[in-house]
Amino acid sequence: MIARATELAMEESLRVFIDVRQSLFAHNIRMEDITWDLFSGTVNAWALRSATVPADPVTGLRTSKILNLEMFLDGWNPWVSPGWLYDSVQRTQMIDEGTDPHPHTGRYIDWRNIVTVETAGPEGTLAVPSDALEWDGANSVWMEVGSGVTAKSKVTSDIILGSWHHGPDLTMQDVLYSWSNFWRRCVGDINATAGLTLACDPSVQIYERDILVAIKPLDDDTMEVYINYWHVDDREIAATGEAGLPSVP
Repeated sequence: MIARATELAMEESLRVFIDVRQSLFAHNIRMEDITWDLFSGTVNAWALRSATVPADPVTGLRTSKILNLEMFLDGWNPWVSPGWLYDSVQRTQMIDEGTDPHPHTGRYIDWRNIVTVETAGPEGTLAVPSDALEWDGANSVWMEVGSGVTAKSKVTSDIILGSWHHGPDLTMQDVLYSWSNFWRRCVGDINATAGLTLACDPSVQIYERDILVAIKPLDDDTMEVYINYWHVDDREIAATGEAGLPSVP
């Protein structure tokens, strides 16, 4: 299959980049039930969540030590998240995503957001409700987008909220706070702060500026997100417009 794919790629492209590898991911023989990503091995959100180790005969606790001998690990700073690849080793064990790629297929699956997609793309548009919201950076308030606004796709997320690590329940207000922070950091007042060099990850800034149109909370745990984005696979649209889950109180 690889040989045939190489032939086809060479026939139709000016340059061909092929990466066929065998990667090794070592772990203690005591650890079982690891979820392996077919590409990145243990670097996925479920690898250590699903893993089990025997109980300590003295304490009865089930503990394991996780380390990386190849790359250094920074302290996890949620303000500059998503950070870089090797921060994700610890970060993905501490937070839940709305959707995330399946470790075997790579296709986005629902996790803490149960997502449905409605799209008019690639050529059409959907009407955005006039009472959908965007952040007013000048006055630090949510404002309605008004009439005449359109978007290519609508993503509706039924959010499984749960609770914070220290006990209090997550609420829609936490979700809205996270969204307001995105706006402020990427295109608003925080982004404009003198001397602040990385208020927003560049990829997120592009999302806020060019893709995101508006959001609309429907009830205590449901949100619509309107985006100018289309993909032949609606799961890619789902991942692009999911409501997400707050990671910082």
